[in-house]
Amino acid sequence: MPDNIFMWAQFEGGFRAIASEDDLQPGETLVTGEPPVIFSVNNELTRSALRAGADNAIALLKDAVDLGMATDDETQRYNAWRKYRVLLSRMDIALESPKWPDVPSA
Repeated sequence: MPDNIFMWAQFEGGFRAIASEDDLQPGETLVTGEPPVIFSVNNELTRSALRAGADNAIALLKDAVDLGMATDDETQRYNAWRKYRVLLSRMDIALESPKWPDVPSA
């Protein structure tokens, strides 16, 4: 293959560069051409922004909960935001279009 053709092994979790078709492992597919788009970079930026929003929401509610001054509504929102933050941390960001968890109501 000419030097300007790139070869990639595509597998369930993403891509890896290879030198020849002989480098393919079972279950991998040969992809040639420009380097594939690595979705995890953009998805990590999205997750970081969503996480920052969750961190801010949690911080505003935490003092009231910790001091025993939170209303039932504040306690429910606090727990919903904490659950959301955990779900964000468990996202598979290597997917092209991950299913982001629903943002809790404010």
